[in-house]
Amino acid sequence: MGERRRKAIEGIVGGLLGFGVAVGLMGLGLMALDAIGADPITFVFVLATIGGGFAYGSVQAGVAVVRVVSLHARARRYLRAGRWEELAPVARKLVDYDEWHPGFDDPRTVTRRRALMSVLVRLERFDEAHLVAERNVGSLSRTLGTAHPDTAEARDVAEILRQASRDPSVAENLLQAVRARPR
Repeated sequence: MGERRRKAIEGIVGGLLGFGVAVGLMGLGLMALDAIGADPITFVFVLATIGGGFAYGSVQAGVAVVRVVSLHARARRYLRAGRWEELAPVARKLVDYDEWHPGFDDPRTVTRRRALMSVLVRLERFDEAHLVAERNVGSLSRTLGTAHPDTAEARDVAEILRQASRDPSVAENLLQAVRARPR
């Protein structure tokens, strides 16, 4: 499927999802206004201002949800097929989404960064993988502390990736280890 077509489908499905949620919740709100006996002017004002903004926000949230689900499905498909070049930008986008929500230091974000590092190593992009590893070191240091074993392991991984970007023999050993692991 073409990129433009996929984005159009994601936008339509996400928009419909968000619009459906907005209409349902606005309907509940309007029923509540009616139940408390709000006058028609208040009714129209609430519908026009809050309802419109809420509907827009819901549509945008729906589109974002559908895009993330689509990215996740493509990532799994590329991973199963071993299509590393196509997987790298998709994995990067998933990490970017995770850094916004649930957050930069969230365990899921740290896990997704590890997956991205693995893909980048398979593609022999050690400098990029090192930068991602350094972000994980920062996240784990903030959440677990600098003395935690997971933080120490992340520091070791970052150092190995830094060395691999400078020393071809380290890079070759790292590639052999990553390729020996199951996907």
